[in-house]
Amino acid sequence: MSSASAATRWWENYLVRYFLPSVAGMLIIRWLDLNAKETISNYVPIFLLKEWKDFGTAHLIIWLLFGSLYCYIASYPILVFHATRVLDFKDRNGTLSGIWVSPYLHAVLFALVAFSAAWFDLLWLTFFGVLFFAGVQLVRLYKVYARRELFGFNQGYEASIAYAYLNKLSKRRGVVEEKSTWEDDEGNTAERTDSRLVDLAESYKHLREHGNTAFIFLLELALCPVFFVALKHQSGLVDFAYASILVLIWIVPSSLVHLLGQHLERRYSLFNH
Repeated sequence: MSSASAATRWWENYLVRYFLPSVAGMLIIRWLDLNAKETISNYVPIFLLKEWKDFGTAHLIIWLLFGSLYCYIASYPILVFHATRVLDFKDRNGTLSGIWVSPYLHAVLFALVAFSAAWFDLLWLTFFGVLFFAGVQLVRLYKVYARRELFGFNQGYEASIAYAYLNKLSKRRGVVEEKSTWEDDEGNTAERTDSRLVDLAESYKHLREHGNTAFIFLLELALCPVFFVALKHQSGLVDFAYASILVLIWIVPSSLVHLLGQHLERRYSLFNH
């Protein structure tokens, strides 16, 4: 697929792809504002809207901004799963490592626990679900960093499976186009470009990105009852204490992706070895 034709595929634009999760986040924030004990309207007065006839541009902008913020926070675990995706398959054939390793299974289980906690009004179950989900991500980060082998590198320059995978992938992606020699009717030799590899790479990237949108939507829905229970049980001197602690636990694994990036950069400095 040429870059010119890609430019006309407006539905593949990032803004379009993430418009759905942002709108969903906006609606979830609005629902929480109307139903939770501690509401955002107490701190952002513009959220106060008793009648739709008073709805204006300012409301829409503020709600979309908060919806986008909610969308981004909800998507943090996907960053961890993407950075540790080498764990999801165990051989060249792409055989799944195991159902219990699957990030999708853990996301669904987390959603079930979150909604169960809201249904039975159990704050401890809410904390358990977030802690377990964060723990799964931390284990994955440790595994891609801790397991080190030669992977074809020189002795003394072992690499983690995270680096070995990205190193191999970057070399594969370096083959942007494959050229073959052919002769025309007059016997002249020429080269033609085979764009099959480019099409294949674009296909799996688009599949992953569109799936990413659905994955974010799933996590947005799962995170909604977490905030609901936390705000419902809110008490004490500090507003949003439970919600703040849960958000802190939620973002810790994704913040450590920065450390993984530092590790990859450090190992990359020995690229020629």
